[in-house]
Amino acid sequence: MILTILSSSAGMIQSAPGGLGYLSEVFQAGNLRDRLTHEQLQDGWLFGSINKLQRRYPKRIKARWVDPHSLMGLYLAVRFRIRSFPAIIVGGRTFDPGSDPGDFERLITDLLSNPEP
Repeated sequence: MILTILSSSAGMIQSAPGGLGYLSEVFQAGNLRDRLTHEQLQDGWLFGSINKLQRRYPKRIKARWVDPHSLMGLYLAVRFRIRSFPAIIVGGRTFDPGSDPGDFERLITDLLSNPEP
């Protein structure tokens, strides 16, 4: 299953200078977070939930992060008529991940257990 996540946070991840990426890893390893990053990443909980799902279901879930301000993001937003972000695309269907990690993880688990033909 490929999860395509349209999120403005994706652009921040891909364009961060190397030093900031390292600093982010240090904060994550220490289970810390700075206030600015927390305020900028309203959907930051998605990173942890998707990592958790990928560890639980290895080789069954692949995540593809797309910045909605990129050309691919614009195409996907028009193609699937997405008006709010973050948005999840799975097999041609769109889902709003909501704001509760538990609900999101149950949704993905249900999709894995009941694949469409």
